[in-house]
Order: sequence, then C-alpha cells, then structure tokens
Amino acid sequence: MIPSASDGTVIYNTFGNNNFPNFIEHAENGEAGLNKVKDGGEGFYSAVLMDIQMPVMNGYEATRAIRGLNGEYYKKIPIIAMSANAYEEDVKEALDSGMNAHVAKPFEPDDLARTLKKHIQSEARRCGHLPDI
Repeated sequence: MIPSASDGTVIYNTFGNNNFPNFIEHAENGEAGLNKVKDGGEGFYSAVLMDIQMPVMNGYEATRAIRGLNGEYYKKIPIIAMSANAYEEDVKEALDSGMNAHVAKPFEPDDLARTLKKHIQSEARRCGHLPDI
C-alpha cells in the first residue's frame, strides 16, 4: 500500500515489473523529504510525490530546496505535487516552485501512475541517468 501523500512526502525509487516501484519511502514533512533526497544521493530516487501542506517545511519550500542542491539530478528529478488545492493558481504555484506536475486529491490511482510514468520516462530519455521504464 502506498502511504498517503497527505501525511508528508512520498519518494519513489526505480520502477520494476508491472510499473510498481521497487520501494517507496515516506517522509513526515518537507524537511525530512529534502534530507532523504539529499542523503540518497544522485540517481537514488526516481520521483518525489510532494504534499503541499506539511509541517516544518511545506512542499513549495522543500521543492525549491531540492532544486537548489548541487547537481543536475536534483534540478531534474520529477517532483509531483499532491494537493487538494486544485485551482489554476495552485497548479501554477506548484509549477513555479519547480514541481513537474500537479495531481489533485482525491485522485485515481491510474492517473497518478500515468503522471509518474510520463515524468520518469521523460527524464530517463533526456539524460540517461534515471532508468527507462
């Protein structure tokens, strides 16, 4: 079962068979998510599902911090906003903060899977650094 992104940041590692991740990690807030991405090192994660409203550091702040890390990987890892705030200005703010896409909650699992696959495959093709799925 995938942890709820409303509880914090969910970080995906490379996808295996049947488009299911090899493993998923959960971070209780944006700062913890940032630290997991940093500590994992370049290429360790394939994507990040980022909740917007979290304690300590919100999703916009965490995304900007990830994008500000040294290394091309941190500037390009797919970060997908997960939020019940789905107005046009909410989507724009997510994209302006450096996120690649916005998925409104509640969501259909197939929609989320398509969004993840699209952005992970796109990044894999672009740089060859992330696995092609």
